[in-house]
Amino acid sequence: MRGFKVYQHKVPSNAKIGKLKIIWSRELPTAPSSVTVIKDSAHRYFLSFVVKINPEILPKTDNSVGIDLGIKTSAK
Repeated sequence: MRGFKVYQHKVPSNAKIGKLKIIWSRELPTAPSSVTVIKDSAHRYFLSFVVKINPEILPKTDNSVGIDLGIKTSAK
């Protein structure tokens, strides 16, 4: 979505909706490049921000992971 601003990570303003009061689930690591706004049936808005971060390289381990895909799906 274009036409949005985040003011000091507190109250974003959207060109179509206006200002929204946000309950943040976490701090944004960088300024967002885009936002997706979803309105549910209870008339609540949910915002999903896209931010650019540097990937974190994790240390190598000898641990393994098993994934159960069920009987209908098989891993290739």
